Amino acid sequence: MNRLIQQLQQLIAVNRQHWLPELTIRYGLKGADTWRLYGYDSYQAYQQDLVEGMKKNSRKQ
Repeated sequence: MNRLIQQLQQLIAVNRQHWLPELTIRYGLKGADTWRLYGYDSYQAYQQDLVEGMKKNSRKQ
């Protein structure tokens, strides 16, 4: 059960990393509280998630 929860958390994180830039850039979602729309607990968690996603994408290329 713990493994299933971990896999779901990873899936959610990957989904956020993929769609956040898409939504904020393409649809012009702006504002200081945008991170709340995506379920983050804080702005710092939002930034950290995006930075980690960029690091992973740069390693793949």
